[in-house]
Amino acid sequence: MRKIILLLLFQILLISFSFSQNLDDVGFSFSMFNSSNHLVNRDKQRTIGVSDRGFLSFTADYYYSLGDSLYIESGINLSKHYLAKYPFSDTNNITTYSQYLLNIPVGIYKRFWKYGFCNGGLLVDLTYKPGIGTYFGAGIRADSPFGVSLYINPYVKAHSLVSFGAYKDKHQTIESGIKIGVIYPLDKLLELYPKFSKGRGF
Repeated sequence: MRKIILLLLFQILLISFSFSQNLDDVGFSFSMFNSSNHLVNRDKQRTIGVSDRGFLSFTADYYYSLGDSLYIESGINLSKHYLAKYPFSDTNNITTYSQYLLNIPVGIYKRFWKYGFCNGGLLVDLTYKPGIGTYFGAGIRADSPFGVSLYINPYVKAHSLVSFGAYKDKHQTIESGIKIGVIYPLDKLLELYPKFSKGRGF
């Protein structure tokens, strides 16, 4: 768990200062009203089932502008899934447990009209079942005069559609939820620390 937290903090710093000459947007969000399905690659005897009991999710985001309201979207997401597994021979014999999923989204974020946006792309899954997945969503974003933006983003994620090596036999996770988040321009954020930003060449 400590390694996951350190990796999360490192990625937040990396997101904040990569592409720093362009001074684009950073954001943070959490997910609510979450649900997930766990498609089990069962053993030959088909003995074990897995069911969802909800999850919590936190994301740090970076948006790199390509112009014309189009952005490259990346960041890092950490979620904790609460699960139950049971033998098909005795569905009352339930064992509860949790698992962490850490992934990096790399996709496109497009704003349209005044408040709308859509986003989607690839997921690089780093834990439990490393591989490549996908995600997509759409939502509403409201900008304030102070530069802070608030948004709501319903989404769907399919983890590790292409998995690596010996992890192929682990169960497939498909999740959905509603992200509620904040976006802030990185240049205004750095104005709060002028000495720090000046020392980094901003």
